[in-house]
Amino acid sequence: STLLASSAASDVYKRQINRNCHVFGHYKGAHNYQDFYDAVDILNERYGECNKYSRYMLEERTFIPFCSFVMMWEDFERLCLFLFPILEAFDRKNGLDMQPERYMQKAMRDFRYDNVMYQRRAVSFLAERLISCFLACEMKVFCVNEI
Repeated sequence: STLLASSAASDVYKRQINRNCHVFGHYKGAHNYQDFYDAVDILNERYGECNKYSRYMLEERTFIPFCSFVMMWEDFERLCLFLFPILEAFDRKNGLDMQPERYMQKAMRDFRYDNVMYQRRAVSFLAERLISCFLACEMKVFCVNEI
């Protein structure tokens, strides 16, 4: 399945969009929820307290996983302008300097008894939620099973 996102498309949901999945609860069950709170803090700093993005992250029950979609170039540029400053701020806030070994050290601190090799991908897990946030807040998303 491929998700199509368009600022002009109609709203049609199918199986790749998890409509009854609490975004925060899903993250908390699998990853370091403090990282999630860091991302929400960054959103609040950037867009003001209780902005639509923070509300989505904390309250929404529609999660769009896998980040596999097609969109217009202009929409992709808007997504990048939203996403990368937040991920960079998260990296700075945690002193990671985009260095894989620092991400590994952070995962070892956060998940001493868990799958550290998997959990070191903290920024990718946050990116998936932030992309879902952007798609849900800024675009009309629908799913296509075959193109």
